[in-house]
Amino acid sequence: MAAHIPFVNIRDDLNRLRNHYSDSKMVRVPLTMMSAIHQNIPRHMGLWIDAEIDGYDCHLNQRKLFESWKNHINQFQEHEILSDPEFISKPDTEKLKRFTCSVLERCHAFQPLWITVPQLPVTADASRNRINRKLAAIGGEWKSASGFRGQLILPLVFTHQDQLKGRTQWTPKLRVARRCYNDSGAAGIWIVDSDLSDQKCRERFPRRFQCLIKFHEDLRGVFPKATIIAGPYWGMNMVLWVRRLCDFPAISLGTGYQYFISGSFRKRARRFHAALPPLRRWAVASPDLRNWLGRATAHLKASDAACVDLRILHSDLGLLMGNEEAAKKQVAKTYKAWCDKIESVPPEGRSLALYQDLSSAYVLGKQLPKLPKSEAPGRDAGKVAEQLMLQCL
Repeated sequence: MAAHIPFVNIRDDLNRLRNHYSDSKMVRVPLTMMSAIHQNIPRHMGLWIDAEIDGYDCHLNQRKLFESWKNHINQFQEHEILSDPEFISKPDTEKLKRFTCSVLERCHAFQPLWITVPQLPVTADASRNRINRKLAAIGGEWKSASGFRGQLILPLVFTHQDQLKGRTQWTPKLRVARRCYNDSGAAGIWIVDSDLSDQKCRERFPRRFQCLIKFHEDLRGVFPKATIIAGPYWGMNMVLWVRRLCDFPAISLGTGYQYFISGSFRKRARRFHAALPPLRRWAVASPDLRNWLGRATAHLKASDAACVDLRILHSDLGLLMGNEEAAKKQVAKTYKAWCDKIESVPPEGRSLALYQDLSSAYVLGKQLPKLPKSEAPGRDAGKVAEQLMLQCL
């Protein structure tokens, strides 16, 4: 059974889950999708339901929300309270209890093994500490009274990179999290930096990755017995897992590889991505990439496994450019093969195995021409692997 936890975000993710990730132990599904897909989730997978309460962050920051999220949240008693900054600062316990219990009962109806504790995402200040403590305590009371036999998972959704730049920033957040964890009776913690897309090769990423690792080291110290889930990311979830700083790497299913706050609007991609298997990265599927693949394979021996993989991608790229589902499937399959390769190594050897795997991708990338301009600032073919490689040991 695989160690990773796939995040189903849209209905089409379910097909890729069933076809390529059927050995997953657990799958996370947003509550908005449960009525439509719960009969199609593989029975052997544990179900983790998230009610998408983090979407209130968009309300509070006056960002546009999908109507589907609004319709979803309107089903709960007292649903308007978490949209009100005054209520956040001075919450009415009875109203909050009606809301929280309404949310958790709806999740409970689908008989999940895990339910996310209702929480608002992390902010730089302490303005949400009180409301999150109350939400956690009510969640713990509900668990005791409801007969729910599964586990509650406390979310720590960070919203800006500055919140994880050092102990000065994250130590107060861990103190609040410890209180919420204890009051809720949670058995696990899910942590994600929603501001991180770790394939973009930003100049500051190495320092940022180091801070994320140090944060997880401190997290392990504060919660030594908790189940810890990290991500989804592209590679840092894998790094944290092989270093035993999380128990489950959260993963996407062919698209995204970043966590987006529930209900929030984001630009729909007009171009699809293709995974470049020997380089442990992806790139925009385009005529420019096809031209690059032709030039790249000319630098390699025809018998090299990397050359074979890139030639296969070159011949498939026309389909991937014009078919969104085919592109997502190719990425999902490639990512699964990578996960399986690292997981096949005994736990004590995985850090080194991932380091060696990424080192090979980095060395290969140094031999190849720069990727198309669409990959800036990470046009060096081995750059993604290089930045991740340095964090493995």
